[in-house]
Amino acid sequence: MHPMQFAALVVDCFREARDRKLFWVMTGISVLIAGGMACISFDEHGLSVLFGMWEIKDPILSTQNPHLPALIGSILTKYIGDAYIGWIGIILALIATAGVFPTLLQAGTIDVVLSKPMSRPMIFLGKYLGSMVFVTVQAAIFVVLTFLVVGLRWGYWSWAYLWCIPLIVALFSYVFAFSALFGVITRNAMASLLLAILAWIAIFVPQMAHKTLLSLPAMGVEVDQKWVRLSVIAKTLVPKTSDITYIAGNLIGAAAASELGPTPEKRPEKPGLFYPDPQKLAKAEHELSRVNPVTSIGSSLLFEAVIVLIAMWKFTRRDF
Repeated sequence: MHPMQFAALVVDCFREARDRKLFWVMTGISVLIAGGMACISFDEHGLSVLFGMWEIKDPILSTQNPHLPALIGSILTKYIGDAYIGWIGIILALIATAGVFPTLLQAGTIDVVLSKPMSRPMIFLGKYLGSMVFVTVQAAIFVVLTFLVVGLRWGYWSWAYLWCIPLIVALFSYVFAFSALFGVITRNAMASLLLAILAWIAIFVPQMAHKTLLSLPAMGVEVDQKWVRLSVIAKTLVPKTSDITYIAGNLIGAAAASELGPTPEKRPEKPGLFYPDPQKLAKAEHELSRVNPVTSIGSSLLFEAVIVLIAMWKFTRRDF
């Protein structure tokens, strides 16, 4: 197979996903978020909103605070990035790409594709990589826009923040592998989307259980270490979607959530759900943030590769 034919298949898949309205919806959301962030700035007194129309005087938000870069890093990764890219953005990207394989498998479309001198595995990989290109473009738009706003308006230039582009693509790929598999099996875009989201929830549960078990002591609840060890094993076996936020935060130097909570004088003496023990919470966050990027991403990509190989095998075995 000629490399240009494979490249043309990748580009064709990207164009197919781009032509859907969701591409422009996601681009518009990225622009709106960047525009909203541009309305905010930090000065020596605190936070200025809507270009000075409303000011919040707080030494924590002041440019005089040496920990302000860590706070900004936390805003970028734990709030803006995790809320939009980690959930809403991934769901929108799944919706935009869920029909890639079901559409390919429709009568007429698959006949034209198979008539070309290209093997079925290469056809599958071309479509798969085309979807990855779609998400890479969206991730680049969001990260570059917010990077420029944070640098120009917030005075915080973090080149490490650009690592979020490949991290976002990796996060999407963990989930899209399931979408591709279910798309080949069901030949239905809606079914593949819903099943992929269910698979995403299934791999998120052990990660959330592990985080909860580590955090419970900070809320005054004793936990049997046996359950913690079991949660570690369960988390190790699945793609580690929740690690992406910690990896990005470590690269940027983001502050931990415990550093952003109530000041000591505002905390009650007895820890609880809303006011956990700061020392125990910091210990739990430290344990959670101790993520080896190579191990985490490598093992997750290995799991993804197994799912992709199964999907490719199902695709090549189908009768058309």
